[in-house]
Amino acid sequence: LKYGQRIVILTDGHAQAAIGDQEELDEICKQLISSGVNLQVVVAGGKAAEDAVHEQLEGLSTALGNKLEVESLTAAMERSSAPQLKLVRPSVGFKGGLAIGSLHLPIYSWRKVAKVNHSLKLVNVSKGALTEADMSPFDTVHTESRYLEQSAPDDDIPPEERINSYRFGKDLIPMGAAEEDELKYVVDEKCLQLIGFVPQTHIPRHHFLGTVECVVGDPSRNG
Repeated sequence: LKYGQRIVILTDGHAQAAIGDQEELDEICKQLISSGVNLQVVVAGGKAAEDAVHEQLEGLSTALGNKLEVESLTAAMERSSAPQLKLVRPSVGFKGGLAIGSLHLPIYSWRKVAKVNHSLKLVNVSKGALTEADMSPFDTVHTESRYLEQSAPDDDIPPEERINSYRFGKDLIPMGAAEEDELKYVVDEKCLQLIGFVPQTHIPRHHFLGTVECVVGDPSRNG
């Protein structure tokens, strides 16, 4: 989603600002158009003041076109206080089948609201690891990972001898590829399955705090 950029000027239409020569004004207009910035003039003082501002900005209106917007203070306040729809970019959380007993329905699950992780990951690099040539603020810091044994810290472990581990309390449990494959829950086809219904009164309210998804039928299929 891209948010619009604008410059808002509040005026009563009586005082005139010293803009400079026409070349300077044309350069300002070119910069606004190239940057995609709209100029919004809000007029306080009634219809007479709004007509005066329109007359003063006649040349500027020709140069900016639809990038210039003039409206009264009353109209601007009414528009800002009116409820507006918020644009949300939908994303497909799941695309497949919905199993209800022996019935399988093709569905799309659109994710409207999702949890956002605001954690910031920082990488610490010692000064001794970088030379003066590497300390340019315009360069990207590169990190290098090494895998080694405590008994032989100078010897790197080759990739074919590395295995994953899972934390259990304070211990790390090694788990090879064969063990991981045996523990996986394998299904013929990924799908959503309706198991049953539970009264809403039996579900704590905090269980409803999470990702909100909208399940609809496959839009490529009619009926």
